[in-house]
Amino acid sequence: MRDIVASRLQQIRSEYLSMPGLSLTVPQARRLWGFEPEECSALLNALVEARFLSETGRGTYVRRQEHLYATPRRDARVRELAQRQVADDDRIAGYF
Repeated sequence: MRDIVASRLQQIRSEYLSMPGLSLTVPQARRLWGFEPEECSALLNALVEARFLSETGRGTYVRRQEHLYATPRRDARVRELAQRQVADDDRIAGYF
């Protein structure tokens, strides 16, 4: 189960990384990835908790700005966050 959750988290991350500006509601994300409603919400919220996504006031999920526009000052922080993503995936997968 952990491998499935980690794989799905990576799938979501990959989509957001490959499509800058991607903004999805839960129903849109469900249709795109074919996830069940509760699972989709839990995965998106886990990525919000991991600080990869943000939920807007309109209920859409977007990539956090700090991941989009790394400056030389923030490069070290961005690298640190990227290294922690694997650990976060393992921690998040424990919830399922």
